[in-house]
Amino acid sequence: MKNFLSFFSPKNLGEIAQTLWTRFPIPTVLLLVNAGFVWYQVNYPDSLESDMILRVIMTLIVTFFLSVGVAIFGESHGDNKYVRWMPVLPILYGIGFYFSIRYMDTNSGFFSDDIVLFILHLVGFIAWIFFAPYLLRSTQERKDVIQYTNYFTQVAWAFLMSGLVGGAVMALGSIAIGAVGTLFDVNDQINEWKLYENWAVAALALAAPLYGLMHLPRREEATSREYDTNKFFAFIIRFIVIPFVTLYFCILYAYSVKVLLNISDWPK
Repeated sequence: MKNFLSFFSPKNLGEIAQTLWTRFPIPTVLLLVNAGFVWYQVNYPDSLESDMILRVIMTLIVTFFLSVGVAIFGESHGDNKYVRWMPVLPILYGIGFYFSIRYMDTNSGFFSDDIVLFILHLVGFIAWIFFAPYLLRSTQERKDVIQYTNYFTQVAWAFLMSGLVGGAVMALGSIAIGAVGTLFDVNDQINEWKLYENWAVAALALAAPLYGLMHLPRREEATSREYDTNKFFAFIIRFIVIPFVTLYFCILYAYSVKVLLNISDWPK
């Protein structure tokens, strides 16, 4: 209980906010803005702006991951005079991405062209985070290879743990909401499902990605002398993540081939 209270102390929360703002200013702003749009979409799904809100949410998610990769790249290339202008690129790219999405057609099913475009961007920008510090850097020496392997492991662990934290916060909070509604007989006075939905927004759109941002390693934090191994993580990567990622890339590459074979329909 003492550790719990100390974590949520104003001093500790202030240090976390300062760290996030210093290292990831643009991703943090995008994250907060996206959470606001998701909250609005959840609470007002039938508004006239619903289609526009969905497009904005997709754009913010894509731009968020691109900006994280740019920020990590900038940390390792701070001596380059052109790097200082790179944080602007995700914003410009996000604007272009927004206007490249047509109005969402609910009759076209979940896997519409715009959804596939969104997934392609998402996979690409998330993958970039895994090697952003090493872009334009040599990894020929053994110590650099070990360092990159450790960095890859730490980034993957941050993604995995952020998902687990978000899922745990959502599940435990939902249990608490259900318990209060049942034990105190207030289900008739409140919209229980809206509480669940809003708590899910707080857990998945705020808690999980903020946790991930806080635990993304810097390039110099990855030791260059020996490999960091974890049996549980190694099992997840080798026997679950790699097979499914391979399958997803096969699907995406097959789709790319289809697009190239029908290049005349590209504007559509």
